[in-house]
Amino acid sequence: MSLSKAGFMGGGRYQAFTGTFSPNPRLARGWSLAPSAAGNVDMLDATTLPRGGPLLILRNLGPGTPLTLRTYGGISFASLPINQVAELHLADNSTRDGVWILRVRPIGSGSGSMNLLKLYAFCGINQPQTASVYTPATNTWAASAAATRSHVDGAVLQIGSRAFVCGFYTLGGLSVANDEFNAKTSAWLTRLNIPYQAGRTCGAASSRRTLAIIFGGDSHAEVFSMTTLPGSSTFIAYTARRNLPLKKGRCSAQALEGLDRVIIVGGDPVPSPNLAHNIGNDTYWTIANLPTLFRHSMSTFLVNGRLYACGGRSETPTVQRWQYCDEYAPLTDVWTSRAPLSVGARYTGVGLGGNARGFYLGGYDNSDVASVLAISYLRDTWSSIANLDAARAQAANMGAAM
Repeated sequence: MSLSKAGFMGGGRYQAFTGTFSPNPRLARGWSLAPSAAGNVDMLDATTLPRGGPLLILRNLGPGTPLTLRTYGGISFASLPINQVAELHLADNSTRDGVWILRVRPIGSGSGSMNLLKLYAFCGINQPQTASVYTPATNTWAASAAATRSHVDGAVLQIGSRAFVCGFYTLGGLSVANDEFNAKTSAWLTRLNIPYQAGRTCGAASSRRTLAIIFGGDSHAEVFSMTTLPGSSTFIAYTARRNLPLKKGRCSAQALEGLDRVIIVGGDPVPSPNLAHNIGNDTYWTIANLPTLFRHSMSTFLVNGRLYACGGRSETPTVQRWQYCDEYAPLTDVWTSRAPLSVGARYTGVGLGGNARGFYLGGYDNSDVASVLAISYLRDTWSSIANLDAARAQAANMGAAM
């Protein structure tokens, strides 16, 4: 059985630890582990787990190496070196220790190893029809196929390996364009227009694999969902949902699929309260404010079930650009200030989560100049990655990891 990029990298959890850690397959099948030193990974009681697999996919991020894999009773049965992935199957669950079988493979590129998700940055000012793709294994950016229509300050609705790039904003007007990019074929397709003109950083979110939702937009409170059919390359349907409690432009949204919830942060006009949306019953409620200050044009990403809101801009009492990074814990409704962007104040850069990390790509700097700088976030530390192949801004919700 092959390892699944979507099942592991797209849906896994990140866990830093010292000593011993027990990954719970009920919470997540894929775990990206970051031991501070050589440590142990202990399986849960096998009698409480289903037989078969792959039950767990573990990745050793380091710096501690190796990891010793042990049964519930502490019996060592395998070693997991740094930068390796182990796929574990439970062959027998009649005892608490169970019988575990596994294979270990390197992380990288090629048919014999597990690929990391590639990062895509779509369109934006200066690059209204271009797409850039980042390959983690080589730390390089390259131009991908160009979109058929322009998109600036729009939103990307990602469903699997398909990215639907919606909307457009300029001083000349708004657009209802929806263009699909297929990461498997690197091809663009023109899709059914979205139901209203969406622009100025609409808040997009994806959930439930075939459902995506777009919130607000410039002078809009409307909300709609877009549904596709598994295995269909042509079917798309739009459904109107309950309006936002207020109009929100230049906001950002992320779906917490396990909670059936979307978090919508920031927005214009400032101050604009943060909201949560229940996907199932189509309701909204106000959540905690940012610990720093109200702002719009932030970029957001998810890592390990936490939402991060980065950068942003405000105009009152004077125009300000910000380098804040704030972390939101949805289960406790608490925001925490984290390490600020290492590239300084930024707004409208691409915010993106993938490969157990967060990314901030491009954006306007403190002089309102579009940047090529790109950084990644891990364990409250920002690190530089290769520069974008072209400067990009006004693209806060226009990225995908596929």
